[in-house]
Amino acid sequence: MNYLNTSWLGHFVKVPKGQFSMGNSSAYTSLFGKKLIERPQARKVHTVAVTQEIAVLETPVTNSMFQHYLKAQPESLNEMEFSFIANKAYFSDYYFKNKSEKSLKDKIEWQSKNLLNYINKAENSNLPVVGVDYFTCINYCHWLSSKLNCKVRLLTEAEWEYCARAGTDTIFSWGNEISPVAKHAWFFDNAKLNIKMVKQLAPNNWGLYDMTGNVWEWCADKYSQKFYDYSNKKDPKSTHGNCKRYVI
Repeated sequence: MNYLNTSWLGHFVKVPKGQFSMGNSSAYTSLFGKKLIERPQARKVHTVAVTQEIAVLETPVTNSMFQHYLKAQPESLNEMEFSFIANKAYFSDYYFKNKSEKSLKDKIEWQSKNLLNYINKAENSNLPVVGVDYFTCINYCHWLSSKLNCKVRLLTEAEWEYCARAGTDTIFSWGNEISPVAKHAWFFDNAKLNIKMVKQLAPNNWGLYDMTGNVWEWCADKYSQKFYDYSNKKDPKSTHGNCKRYVI
């Protein structure tokens, strides 16, 4: 495994260039035994080429990494808040006992926390950053570029799926069955609705952690449901989608 070590700014894994089949047209079985199929924009299986080797952060950006940016940009998050599920125990009990995928939103009670206070707590240092918007991520990338003296950016949606698949052609990076998920990803059952520290579960074949589960991650693309009907085979990136929506 090849790494670029940037100490407090994170470790980057060298990902080879190549091509893969993006999307999934096959139904798969959920942990509840329900047959599921991808959303429309993800069903179209098509070949995509990633034409350049890229260096990818091995984990989601952590609060510890993000603190260095905030020291340089102290005004960034002073007023920002993020929402979390307040009634976790009740919600978890409901989910586990009923094994239902319906009407759960009606059972959730949300509260807000000040994001800056949350990030600055030592016990949260190895948790992935949450609650930051797309443009904060863009600004962080610009700042990190100046520190590393190279261009740092969000992955495109195609690059992200390429990295998540890590050279596999199965529905999940660990195979076609969802059942071994607890070894590879944090989800409702093993995380109990909590954000989890990075690098606690197995990485994928390319040494990348938390590519499945735990938290959502921003991609560079503007959201467009029909983008892959006409996109370029090489290094596709949607720039003409909904101007207020970006891919996660």
